[in-house]
Amino acid sequence: LRPGRGPCVRFGSYDAAMAWLEDRRQAIVDAGVVSDDPTLAAALATSMRAFTHRRGYWDDQRRLAAAAAVQDDDRAAAQGYLELGSVSYLRGQHVQAEAHVSHALTLFQLLGDVPGTARAMNNLSLVRAELGRLGSAAVLAHEHLRLCASPADLSVGLDNLALIALRRGRFVDA
Repeated sequence: LRPGRGPCVRFGSYDAAMAWLEDRRQAIVDAGVVSDDPTLAAALATSMRAFTHRRGYWDDQRRLAAAAAVQDDDRAAAQGYLELGSVSYLRGQHVQAEAHVSHALTLFQLLGDVPGTARAMNNLSLVRAELGRLGSAAVLAHEHLRLCASPADLSVGLDNLALIALRRGRFVDA
């Protein structure tokens, strides 16, 4: 279930890989939720995010994220809260998303986890933009840019700043 652990499965096509994951989805989620390994639920919530979001398996993603959030491992909990925030955001529950992502941000900062802090700032900037708190969203987006380590992260941050500028009516800045 985790990189470097267990058998490696090779697939002949995208469809074959998705069918395999679909067939095992519930067992994978259940394993993450009941595991004694405090990092497993967080790793699975992160690894399966695109799949669960695209397929609308919100409850599966929420279960994994919630299992990670209650762990004694602060890094797993931070990732869990970040994932809970993502699920809430995508379901239009922006106040709840803000609470989850804010908690994740605090934990990542306490851990000194710069990439986690950057991701949480980015996500929180989007949540605050949805809540109409554009000034705060812009501050967070700028802080995210300051912490970015890769060109891909920078492009996400710049895209978010453009979105915030558009919502503020600053079309030239966008």
